[in-house]
Amino acid sequence: MGALVGAPWLPTFRRETETALDLLDLKPGQTVVDLGSGTGTFLLVAARRGIYGVGYEVNPFLYLWSLARTWPQRRYIRLYWRNYWRVELPPIDGVYAFLIKRFMGKLDTKLGRELPPGTPVATYTFQIPGRRPENQRGGVFLYRY
Repeated sequence: MGALVGAPWLPTFRRETETALDLLDLKPGQTVVDLGSGTGTFLLVAARRGIYGVGYEVNPFLYLWSLARTWPQRRYIRLYWRNYWRVELPPIDGVYAFLIKRFMGKLDTKLGRELPPGTPVATYTFQIPGRRPENQRGGVFLYRY
């Protein structure tokens, strides 16, 4: 199901999660959105840093799994069983996305339309076409919208 709207589920490893959060440079009390939040790993690591998280996941099994995993951090994490292409992003301070290459152009259009100028965006593995990353560490790319 996830492959039809964004990507098949592949976990982001802890090292890359930490790298993405370091590049986003969010502070405690700020909010990050995870587009395709899978099992909630990225949001859990963000919550441990005092960063609020909003996750969108279309796969009902991953959504339920992530609800169970993130329950202890529910003060920091809000999960939605929704297709992120069909929602307007809430007020946020940063974005994380691990999608497949063919959806990166569509992501650029969505983010360009919905994010305020200066919002940091971290992507894992695939770059956003037509945009030059501000920074890169390993397979994580940082953009500023």
